[in-house]
Amino acid sequence: MAGNSGVPAGDVGSPLDGIKVLDLSRAIAGPYPARIFADLGADVVKVEPPEGDVADVFGARRSNRSGLFAQMNAGKRNIRLDLKNDDDRATAVQLAGVADIVIENYRVGVLARLGLGYDTIAASNPGVIVLSISGFGQTSPEAGRRAYAPVLHAESGLLLRQSRFDGDRPVSDIAFNAADTLTGLHGAIAVLAALQMRHSTARGQHIDMSMLGAIVASDDYVHYVLDDEPVVASRGLVFELDGWSLLLAGEVKFLWSVLSRSNGLVDEGGGSPADKQLRRREIIHSWLRSMPDRGELVRHLEAVGLTWAEVKAPEDIMHSATFLADPPYTEVADPDGSPRRIVRMPYRFSEATVAVRGNAAQLDEHAAAVRSDWLGRPEAS
Repeated sequence: MAGNSGVPAGDVGSPLDGIKVLDLSRAIAGPYPARIFADLGADVVKVEPPEGDVADVFGARRSNRSGLFAQMNAGKRNIRLDLKNDDDRATAVQLAGVADIVIENYRVGVLARLGLGYDTIAASNPGVIVLSISGFGQTSPEAGRRAYAPVLHAESGLLLRQSRFDGDRPVSDIAFNAADTLTGLHGAIAVLAALQMRHSTARGQHIDMSMLGAIVASDDYVHYVLDDEPVVASRGLVFELDGWSLLLAGEVKFLWSVLSRSNGLVDEGGGSPADKQLRRREIIHSWLRSMPDRGELVRHLEAVGLTWAEVKAPEDIMHSATFLADPPYTEVADPDGSPRRIVRMPYRFSEATVAVRGNAAQLDEHAAAVRSDWLGRPEAS
């Protein structure tokens, strides 16, 4: 386990050492790629408004920071700036003027009106890469709409499709901010590509990242829509066994073909295809329940090449064999000295270090240091 800094001893260098990232974003979609860049070694400065980040209300509150805020902003430096204030806005412009990357997810047009739009920043800093995240894109007819993850889950078709797959159950949102996370990942990829391109052009660029576009581009079912085909669900089947739930990857037709061949399962009934599917699922379920114990069942599934999973409770995931061997988190020290667990990025490089570089900073904790390091002002100012 890494120490409080999250940086292993004998650090061999990180992929983004020396890169300056100005994080003007809030919530998840923007802070997430900035957090990735921090783990990759960049010097990330989070600009937080006086009222705080909207993410700083979700989860356990420790040392004046919430669980969600801690995960999204670990390892970043923090400066408080009110962009409605002339002096603070001027500081933000100066910071953007020396940044390699600027990330923002304000409503379309807001930063441009404040003098922090791409054209203004690039005029004095032509190498800057600005990632602008919005719900529907910078120039779409819906560019001005407010958007959070549930809005994109609904408008992308994800929620209604899920409802149809679950037997037309009432539509409800999913317990995962997929739109934010997918947008953040696509944003990180786009920025890294722009950084690579800058090596040959010496110029940065403006990246317009739509949350709706990101979730649709990540949707492995979208081909049905593009091909005007009815959607066919490709999901695992869950079977309730003795005290646990088992998921088998594949539909009834596939599972039946494997188990009838390997175990001689027989279905002599007739009826419609739907009736046959339901009956064969129950035959499979009965066979699963007939196994003497879980170990024997798992050994058999492995032997015949079926892919399985235990349906686990979220609170049990950290106890999985994989994570017990390689924990997906590290511990950092909060200001009061107490440890806080922060999730690590899942990248394992052979020749570079990727690590959590500290806790989520307090509001304005690094104001003097940032002004000194980035703008050359005396740290006492």
